[in-house]
Amino acid sequence: MPIIAGSVVIPPGEAEPVHVADVPAAWWIDPAGTRWELTDTTPGSRWWTLQGVKGLGALPSVEITSTPVPRGGDRVDHIQPRTRLITWPMVYAGATHGEYLDVSRALAETFGSTQAQPGTLVVARPDGTARQIRCRYQDGWEESGGAGSGIRWDTVAMTLLAPSPWWTDTEPVVITRQGAAGGVDFLDDYPSVSSSQTLGATTVVNPGSVETWPDWTITGPASQITATNNTTGQTWTLTPSTVLGAGVNLADGQTITISGDPITVTGPGASPWEPAIDWANGDLWPLLPGANDITFTVSGDGTNTAISAQFYPRYRTA
Repeated sequence: MPIIAGSVVIPPGEAEPVHVADVPAAWWIDPAGTRWELTDTTPGSRWWTLQGVKGLGALPSVEITSTPVPRGGDRVDHIQPRTRLITWPMVYAGATHGEYLDVSRALAETFGSTQAQPGTLVVARPDGTARQIRCRYQDGWEESGGAGSGIRWDTVAMTLLAPSPWWTDTEPVVITRQGAAGGVDFLDDYPSVSSSQTLGATTVVNPGSVETWPDWTITGPASQITATNNTTGQTWTLTPSTVLGAGVNLADGQTITISGDPITVTGPGASPWEPAIDWANGDLWPLLPGANDITFTVSGDGTNTAISAQFYPRYRTA
């Protein structure tokens, strides 16, 4: 016989949910931005997560390409992390068949709506930290077929596919370097060299376990911007006149945004600015795990010139 928990019918064979403080919490944020608690075990809960979740602590699978070498064995040419699969078993129930049907349809819609845009799965630990991953529903949302299921309760074991296998922090790391008008003068220790100034030299710490590509915002005035990761030896340079025309610079207050993954460069008025990057002699570099020594050098700058970088640290597990 079913167990009654408050007004909710618990399916046969499924333990009544018990609230324990020292366990992770999880929630789902659908493409519309609605948050759905997945581990709420308070009285009156209409759905909760069952034992058997998989894919949180697992390392992502990798595809390795290699070339045989004359003396035996292979030379590893490339290692490509693959998508992550997460198995999430749930039970949902209602005091009446109508209530059960409302819950069933609502949950199916929130996970099924990821065909156009992914949702976000968030796992929070008892120590207050939380990590998230973007994913889409793949399969598994189907009735269990058990005795009495489909009337007031049912269980599912759905699979979520994460195109990028990395978990990230839920809040970004943001760094900003600005001239004296910004309140902190980053130019004092870095005198002008010809027409250029070093806007700032800093150590950026990536607390994640995987490299990550920042999103950049550059605010004018500027005639050329160079960002160097001294830790990796990589540099990228952006020259506004490549897009605006010879002798025309980024004006005071105009902004350029650069996304590193995937690569997009957007100038004033949301215009495409990919040609402004000197791709032949540089690349948008990543931040390695740990400390990265960064230098920003700007030509044609002013007191309002600023560069900011934003990134979400990435991890191999939740």
